[in-house]
Amino acid sequence: MTTLPPFPAPVHFMFRGRKPAWPDLFDGSPLPDPDTIPDRLIEVEECWVVHTFLRLRQAGLQATLSDGFREDAINVVSYHDLALKDFPALPFLVVAQADAARPELCDRVVVQNGLNVRRSTDDFIPHWPQPGLLPRDAGRGTRIETLGFKGSETNLYASFRSPELVAALRERGVDLVFDVKEKTAPGALKWNDYRACDLVLAVRDAPEHDLELKPASKLVNAWLAGVPALLGPEPAFQSLRRSELDYFEVRKPADVIAVIEKLKADPGLYEAIVRNGLARGADFTHPKVTERWHEVLSGPAARDFSRWRALPQPLRRAARWALFGPRALLHVRNRKTYAANFDRGYRPISDRIT
Repeated sequence: MTTLPPFPAPVHFMFRGRKPAWPDLFDGSPLPDPDTIPDRLIEVEECWVVHTFLRLRQAGLQATLSDGFREDAINVVSYHDLALKDFPALPFLVVAQADAARPELCDRVVVQNGLNVRRSTDDFIPHWPQPGLLPRDAGRGTRIETLGFKGSETNLYASFRSPELVAALRERGVDLVFDVKEKTAPGALKWNDYRACDLVLAVRDAPEHDLELKPASKLVNAWLAGVPALLGPEPAFQSLRRSELDYFEVRKPADVIAVIEKLKADPGLYEAIVRNGLARGADFTHPKVTERWHEVLSGPAARDFSRWRALPQPLRRAARWALFGPRALLHVRNRKTYAANFDRGYRPISDRIT
């Protein structure tokens, strides 16, 4: 990747979630290469804080990490590591929202879906692509023998893992292969391994408001892996779609069978989809996402931090105390609303309201 200029302000990452699983971040050991530890970068805090910290350091940028905040730096933290007991506090905070309620106890918000940019203090940064990704073996040609699902089993709608679909796939020489967190031994997940994967499947039946928060990770990983994707109707996927070569949108098992039969009948289409995906994925590689983080932390975040630090400390403290009450109430309200509505709303796949 191109050489990036130093950050104009100190950057610090606060990480306390799953801290015991990461002694090498705190004991002075050499920092690990994210591409060698894909099985450790699974949970939200790891993906947004640890992974980002490691990539920025890998790019030669100065940043620190600890389980506390720094008053003299731009602090990057996951929503899930925010705690009301930490406030009111002086640190300047950039919070990665991820799949969570909108944070209010912060100065800027990083969202993983461009559709969630609602304020001037919001910044869209794509979710990191899968670290250590092993692309599909080119020697497989255009064969279609495996349909892979990678993720949490509950995120694949029941009819897409039903005995009926499994049987229909096998009649066409295709196996449905699961790599799910719930049924895989710790450290044995292979979310990065697409070598024997011919198609990717990802269809979840979540309420619309929840889908609006999701990133386009399944699509981006499929592009980078050189594997055609069969995906549900999610806003993040749809916002990236430029042509029918980007992915197949499926809403019912019959759609999956129809896609497979279409690709088996037209190997040239399979090849075109792979070429298109590799070209589209070039905008979402680790270097590209690193550059985007650098752009945000060196641009709007550094600008706001500079203005904040220019205020006398007593004024900064008074401002924090004055804003803490209203922000805390709104933060808690957002969290309660998110929890209450998590399983409620219209679900596009099952066409029902829960």
